[in-house]
Amino acid sequence: MLSMNLINWSDEWRLLLETIKRQDFEHVLEKSNRQDLLLT
Repeated sequence: MLSMNLINWSDEWRLLLETIKRQDFEHVLEKSNRQDLLLT
């Protein structure tokens, strides 16, 4: 029973991490795009 909970928890944790990474990546892209606009 406990191991099942651990597996579910790790899956949710990985999902959360993936979401955070994706948001960070999009944020970085937004910033670089804005800088490109400022440069031109």
